[in-house]
Amino acid sequence: MLLDANVLLRYVTGDDPEKAARCERWLNTIAGEGEHVVMTSLCLAEVAWVLDRLYRYPKVAIIAVLRRLLNTRGIALIERDIWLTAVDLFEHHAMNLIDAYHVAFMNTHGITTLYSYDTDFDQVAGLTRREP
Repeated sequence: MLLDANVLLRYVTGDDPEKAARCERWLNTIAGEGEHVVMTSLCLAEVAWVLDRLYRYPKVAIIAVLRRLLNTRGIALIERDIWLTAVDLFEHHAMNLIDAYHVAFMNTHGITTLYSYDTDFDQVAGLTRREP
């Protein structure tokens, strides 16, 4: 089974109390029964984006939500370790979450150089940014 961002957003925001309660019960059920649902990287990124842009959550609250989702038993994410590193980078550097993900991805795959005009990458030790 695949998990869509809107289920997580209902759970996190509680903007629809009835759906939020159902989502919480369901997440507790899958965590308790050892059943797994798959969450894609795009789903996690969408949750962060919606919380930021539509709900105006502060960065610290988004980080807490991401960590909670990444550590929820029953939710499988293939790139979990990359995302855990990305959330740490996002917390400790002045960069957006997607750039933090790119740095974590690079670290995981031994990539040390990237092409970008984003100067936020310059603050990451061991990384070389080039402009085309």
